[in-house]
Amino acid sequence: MRDSRSYSWGGVRNPLSEALRAITGISPPDDLCPPGAFSCEDVPDELVNDLQDWCSLHANPPWATGLWVLEAAEYCVKGAIENANIPSKERLEA
Repeated sequence: MRDSRSYSWGGVRNPLSEALRAITGISPPDDLCPPGAFSCEDVPDELVNDLQDWCSLHANPPWATGLWVLEAAEYCVKGAIENANIPSKERLEA
């Protein structure tokens, strides 16, 4: 079991990327999922389709769609915020 102190609030850098890594087994490139991204709203509009394609290529199981993988990652981040496991983006920026 991981020590809860090892993941400090200040260590939150890229929750969306971390969730995608947990689902796919590999981190998306920073140019597709920039540091500080909590959801697709934090990814530039012109890159969302590319990130979705990346998710599709690295989906586990392989029949999962890129949109499904991306939505699952966003759901993980949202749940972590709601459970106070990580702070919201707004709280970090305050």
